[in-house]
Amino acid sequence: MDLTSSIIIIALSLTFLSRGACENPQLGFLNKIIDKLDEDNEVRGILVLHHHESRNCALHEWHQTKIPTLRFNQLAIAEIRKNFNHHIVSLVCICNDSDTSLLETLAEDTDSMRQERIVLWIQANVTQQLLNEISNQTKKHDFLFVMILEVKEQPEQAVTVRRLDPFPSPRFRRIGNIFGVEKPIFYYQKNYKGKTARILPISDPGRRVYAQLSPGVNVPIVRVHDLVLLLFVNRFNITPKVVTEHFSGIVDFRLNSVSDKQMYLRNVNPYDVSSIMVVVPCGKERSIEEVMKQLDVQSWLLYIVFVYGIFVLAETFILVVTYKISGKAYRLTSLNPLLNLRAFRALLGMSFPISRRSSLSLRQLFLSISIFGLIFSNFFSCKLSALLTKHSNHQHIRNFDDLRASGLTVIVDTHKRFIIESQLGTDFFNTNLTRVKFVRDEERTTLQLTLNNTYAYVVQSEDWQIIENDQKLFGKRVFCNPKDLTIIQSLPRTYIEHKNSIFFWPLFMFSVQIQETGIIGHWTGSARYHIRSDLNVSFVRKPNQKFVPLSLNHLKWLWTVLGCGYGLATVAFIIEICLEGLHCRPRNQVIVE
Repeated sequence: MDLTSSIIIIALSLTFLSRGACENPQLGFLNKIIDKLDEDNEVRGILVLHHHESRNCALHEWHQTKIPTLRFNQLAIAEIRKNFNHHIVSLVCICNDSDTSLLETLAEDTDSMRQERIVLWIQANVTQQLLNEISNQTKKHDFLFVMILEVKEQPEQAVTVRRLDPFPSPRFRRIGNIFGVEKPIFYYQKNYKGKTARILPISDPGRRVYAQLSPGVNVPIVRVHDLVLLLFVNRFNITPKVVTEHFSGIVDFRLNSVSDKQMYLRNVNPYDVSSIMVVVPCGKERSIEEVMKQLDVQSWLLYIVFVYGIFVLAETFILVVTYKISGKAYRLTSLNPLLNLRAFRALLGMSFPISRRSSLSLRQLFLSISIFGLIFSNFFSCKLSALLTKHSNHQHIRNFDDLRASGLTVIVDTHKRFIIESQLGTDFFNTNLTRVKFVRDEERTTLQLTLNNTYAYVVQSEDWQIIENDQKLFGKRVFCNPKDLTIIQSLPRTYIEHKNSIFFWPLFMFSVQIQETGIIGHWTGSARYHIRSDLNVSFVRKPNQKFVPLSLNHLKWLWTVLGCGYGLATVAFIIEICLEGLHCRPRNQVIVE
């Protein structure tokens, strides 16, 4: 058979099938339902599920030409989530009461996506017993969006439509005109009507920071983001039930859960990704004595001696050459190069007298050293003023090598220890942190809130925001957060570890809205007050910063300099007397000063 004949046969077949569907009013009604669902939210695939022995199911004659369709029976598992897209509508053909077992197969086919839309095509008398069985199946498998189309034996008879009302307990409600509904056929409700949700709080015996979950029920919280879950429970009318670690059933919400399994990453809020880091004490402020040492006076003196020596040699050479050319008599004392006042004045940026008979070359030499002295003295003065006005700090710890070398004790609470060891292994602390002290979270928080900088602390990124706010009120940076001391970067967290949770999408959207409104930032700013109140920790008073001026005690070294100067002057005076006794000055000799 050639290609043209094949195309003609396929076209005729599709025309015949579509004509058959249009001739059956019930199948035409199904087409309208699919179109309505596609209008509400795009339908990218259809899963048709039927029993392998059902020969009279009308869906065998129904074909959707616009949307890809998969047909399976209970003998095979499709695993839609792993192999196909998740925007699907499931059509289940039920011809008798026993076909409700197909919902078990559907649960396996749509694992991890059971909140997708489901249409039950029932070609049987829908009794209350059948509705109860279907309701039990929807509750068991967490089906949320289910519609029943009750089809009569006669194609001309109208199709009865029932839609699942899942909360607080599942039941089906009859809808007269499904196409007259203003809202989408299926939508996430904002009222769970008191449905019970099991919540597992963190089990930390040292934790004393509690938040009210419901009247008379308080749960311990670790992070500010935990308040989002508590607000969601209250806002969406959910009845919380607190369970313990010994609970063997499915937990709906788990406070402060770290998601380390790929199957739960879809439940992670992108705004709720934290890090675990080490905060260390910032470097202490330098004293005046350390500031003077920081000036590196020895190097400055070497520069001065070097420039002074060059100037004295150049000036002496120019004078000797000038007097030789002029034929005048001259005498240079051996002490002149040791104490050239013009050179000292120039280096200090001061003016000095110049003889009118000085040569052009000598004037140029004076100009050069004057410019150098002006720049040099002003630069030194600015640097000294800056260091004395605002004392610089010592360099703080920047990486794990510095932390180990410092011998600083690192405070780690039990919860962070569990996270780090579960993520990085039990050898992390022995390898990277040599001095570690494991404490309860209560003790770690108390030390942290009192700004005790004798320790380093392992904290979360949320805790660092609270520390930053405290330091702003304190008026001084006590702790620093070096980027090379991050232990775990971008740690995914989720409150839901149930892959078919009916709370996932509403909680996800609610968390995003809360984050975008800036409420999390407000909670973080006020968290320190609640934590201090719960832990009975008083606020650290802001110190009265009194700027102490320089006193004579700070300038004791100047007395040493003055004493050395007087001593040198005395020695020079003695040497001059001795030289005068050895040499007699000629009457007509010119003395070069």
